[in-house]
Amino acid sequence: MSEPVAAQAPQRPARGFGGPLRTVARKGLRAYGMATAELRPSPEFLIIGTKRGGTTSMAAYLFSHPGVAPLFPKAVARKGVRFFDDNWDRGERWYRSHFPTKMRRRGGLIAGESTAHYLFDPRATHRAAAVVPEAKIIVLLRDPVERAFSHHRERTRQGVETLSFEDALAAEPSRLEGELERMLADPTYVSFEREHHSYRSQGVYADLLPAWIELFGPDRVHVVISEEFYLDPAGAYAGVLAFLGLAEYDLGLYQAHNFHPKTSRIAPATREELAVFYEAHNARLQAQLGRGLPWPMTPDPEPVG
Repeated sequence: MSEPVAAQAPQRPARGFGGPLRTVARKGLRAYGMATAELRPSPEFLIIGTKRGGTTSMAAYLFSHPGVAPLFPKAVARKGVRFFDDNWDRGERWYRSHFPTKMRRRGGLIAGESTAHYLFDPRATHRAAAVVPEAKIIVLLRDPVERAFSHHRERTRQGVETLSFEDALAAEPSRLEGELERMLADPTYVSFEREHHSYRSQGVYADLLPAWIELFGPDRVHVVISEEFYLDPAGAYAGVLAFLGLAEYDLGLYQAHNFHPKTSRIAPATREELAVFYEAHNARLQAQLGRGLPWPMTPDPEPVG
């Protein structure tokens, strides 16, 4: 789904702003953000997950809205800050340094961030509730079978995973053993295994979502089913805008972000095993949400991010 690239004239080598100089500049901008942290209100919304559920696209769409201010600095800031999971020890001033100032947010502009790992980090919920208790929470939930497979394909592309999908699922319990306990015992501990190799575990949404609803309230948590987003991105986007109190806004083109076409499919036996595993968990999730879930969908829609 990538856009065609027009032919371009040969580029001249960049002068003086690459490598170490760029790093110094970024550090300087972050230091400036921290020095002005008192002038930078906390974000009004968080996109908390799920990983491989369309969060990159939804974040891109929201940051394209004229009522949403970009992160600071716009030229180098990512879609998310990763404060409530990996960077908690940097402190709240560091977190607020990523958001626009009160002056920049005049006229009703709001700010937010998207970190897909917040949903799965058990510490993120209480941390977020302590720092941004009034924030609105957006969560995208994808068929956990497809999410697990997409997660594995991404990690394989990145060279983080060398096992087959089936072998990685079998290795998951031993890989994750003791990691949760270490995270809870050490606020600064970042679990590589839980982030990268938790293919099955990240799809048990019924264990992950209730804490967010309890601490923020059901009216402040908006759930988007990823497959419905894939099939109707404009409609899902409009629902999120209404949830955030933003004016209607049609992007025209709803381009896919962080999208990679499928080059393989889940083996039927593996799909069946995972479907059986998630059946009870999905039933609990349906009860929590008070709605049915379209999993599995036929044909499986291609994700938008």
